[in-house]
Amino acid sequence: MVELSIEPSRRVIVHAVTSVVDCGQPVNLLGIEAQVEGGVVDALGTAFYGEVPIANGRAGVANFDTYRLIRHREAPRRIDVFVVPSRRSPTGMGEIPLPPVAPAAANAIAALAGTRLRQTPFSRDGWSLA
Repeated sequence: MVELSIEPSRRVIVHAVTSVVDCGQPVNLLGIEAQVEGGVVDALGTAFYGEVPIANGRAGVANFDTYRLIRHREAPRRIDVFVVPSRRSPTGMGEIPLPPVAPAAANAIAALAGTRLRQTPFSRDGWSLA
C-alpha cells in the first residue's frame, strides 16, 4: 500500500509504504526488513524514472552516472514491513517487494488525481517525486 499526496505540477510525495511479506518461515527478520525497504525504494525509482532508451541497437545508458536513481529526499518518509508468521519452509526473499509498488503507487495517484497511469516510467506522463 502506498500513501501519497500530490503537489502542483504532478509532484508526488510518498508518505508511507506498507508491505506485507509471506516468505515462509522467516529466518532473519532484520534482513527481510532491509530487503523490503531497499526493494521499495528501488521500485519507486523504477516506476517514476526507470528507463533505458535503445538507439541504434545500443543502450543509451552505460552506467549509474546517466541512469536516474531515486534521491534521498524522494524516498518514502516511512516504510512499514509486516512478515506473515509461517511454519512453511523458508523460501527466501529475492525481488518479492518490487512488483507491487508501481501498481500501488499508480492506484494511489488515480484515487487522488483521477488519472490512470498505464505505463512506466510515470515521468513520461509528467509525474515526478517531490
